[in-house]
Amino acid sequence: MKNKSTAFRWSRFSALLRVDLAERWRSYAGLLVIALIVQMLLLAWILFVNRSPKPMHLDAQQGWYYSFLFIFGVAFCFLFHAPMQRQGSSLLALMRPASTLEKWLHAACMLVVLFPLAYTLCYLIATVPINALAALAESTRYRAEIAAATRPAPSEPIGFHVYLPLLSNADAHGDKPWKQLVYYW
Repeated sequence: MKNKSTAFRWSRFSALLRVDLAERWRSYAGLLVIALIVQMLLLAWILFVNRSPKPMHLDAQQGWYYSFLFIFGVAFCFLFHAPMQRQGSSLLALMRPASTLEKWLHAACMLVVLFPLAYTLCYLIATVPINALAALAESTRYRAEIAAATRPAPSEPIGFHVYLPLLSNADAHGDKPWKQLVYYW
């Protein structure tokens, strides 16, 4: 019975999470700020380099989300495991007063749950305003084409759509949430 209580204890595990976030929150936040800036610059450049900007379709937003999640996820893995690169730091990290199971759960919680949630917030902050501006520009251009009647039938605007990972169903493609889970894993 005593061995079972030493394998996992919630108080030790939560203390491990709190200590890690307290010690390294600046580097984690720095990576997320870099992800935000890179996405905003690239998205603004892609959408507004044309004379007629259009917002992204849901499938393009889904591709954008998962591409950058994988790219910045790898960068976060390197950042998370950076103390293991230095001999003194790696010894301190391995000798923390937590069981092996708690250390594995800590890594899984940070890499599979907390980082994707933080990145999703970063993705929404980057894409929603820029796509909204592009949809507004597209709507204005569409109304001007209708009023001027320069063409017989201008193409319908794409409109403003927001892709929410694991919540959005891409209606046009019939994607199911389990497909998004496969991408997520």
